[in-house]
Amino acid sequence: MTEQLGKLGPHEGQELELLLSGEKPIALFYDLLPVEFLKHLEQGTLSMLSKDIETSLSLPFSIMLIYKDASLADLNELMICIETLFKETNFEKCIGLERRVGQLLGYSAQDIEFYIQHILNRHLRRKM
Repeated sequence: MTEQLGKLGPHEGQELELLLSGEKPIALFYDLLPVEFLKHLEQGTLSMLSKDIETSLSLPFSIMLIYKDASLADLNELMICIETLFKETNFEKCIGLERRVGQLLGYSAQDIEFYIQHILNRHLRRKM
């Protein structure tokens, strides 16, 4: 039996379907929300939590959490993790935060670890 490898962006283009079916607890978007979500937000099928995050950029950076049945605790934790990632300079802490963000967004352990490996590889290449 071969071990299943993860992949980057496994939910891309499927977030709406996964949210509506309950397979994904929260979807994260930066600045632009796909149009197909609007109807569900207007109807109340899905809810949204948004926040402008201060960065080194002159304009605020907006994040949107779209959810169906996620707990307020998970939404708050995800928001805090994302905000902290924008400010954290310790690489090991960032890896832990990235892993937790993946868990809160409903990614499989294989996909999370594949993404973490991708980040580690990029980090190592920059150091060379």
